[in-house]
Amino acid sequence: MSIVSIWRGDSCRTQRARMPHIFVIGDSHAVSYTAMLMRFAMDTGAEVRAYANGGCPFLSLQLSREAGNCPRNTKAAVADILVRAREGDVLFLPSLRLNRLSDQNTRRDETAAWQATIGPPAVAGRQLAVAQAIEALKPFERIGMRIVFDAPKPVFRASPFRCSDWFNAQNAFCVDGLSMDRAELERYRAPTLEALERIASKVGGVSVWDTFPILCPGEKCDASIDGHPLFYDGDHISGYANRLLLPYFEQEIESVSATPVPNAAAQ
Repeated sequence: MSIVSIWRGDSCRTQRARMPHIFVIGDSHAVSYTAMLMRFAMDTGAEVRAYANGGCPFLSLQLSREAGNCPRNTKAAVADILVRAREGDVLFLPSLRLNRLSDQNTRRDETAAWQATIGPPAVAGRQLAVAQAIEALKPFERIGMRIVFDAPKPVFRASPFRCSDWFNAQNAFCVDGLSMDRAELERYRAPTLEALERIASKVGGVSVWDTFPILCPGEKCDASIDGHPLFYDGDHISGYANRLLLPYFEQEIESVSATPVPNAAAQ
């Protein structure tokens, strides 16, 4: 069952010319953008409609995570969007598209995580997921929507919420868990990024919003910056990260909105 949240800009503010409506589908990784999306609506006057499908990602490229009741929840959200959306509106698709390196209480086997990313079954599964994603996005393409994927962000071996205070910073779970080598993470996300680029090459109006350089500006990716946490746990962004990313999200929406919309009637 989807929980739909709707945010609209304050009518007292000056609304920018024809801001598109923003539609969002996803699980907790979509919900983690709530603060940014609410502020985006306030700043721009745009309407944001977010469908939170508890525990169900949409087009995560990891098919095992989209089983169970997820297809039913996704179908309902997609049907509602296709009724409401207009040409030029934006479908924003945040998701965890990497294998976790930690849960909130434990670290995961990194060898297994890598194998689940680059091993033959993973490669075959991702190919199937890409083909299914292309088909799933065709209805949005036909009405001339813009589709913005959230590129893979850094993931960590520990959860900042368990490691940020003086009394738990030395927890064995936390040691060396809040900093990752940038080059290693770039390699780790490369197969997923390539899969998203393949989708973008096959579906009109698709772009990939990459926040990685913003969240990891140096040779090391840290879970905090200047004392402010960027992540809540090993892969969900924090409220501070929402504020940090807001201007870049506004730029992304302005950029895709300025690009000519494919002729929906010709699809």
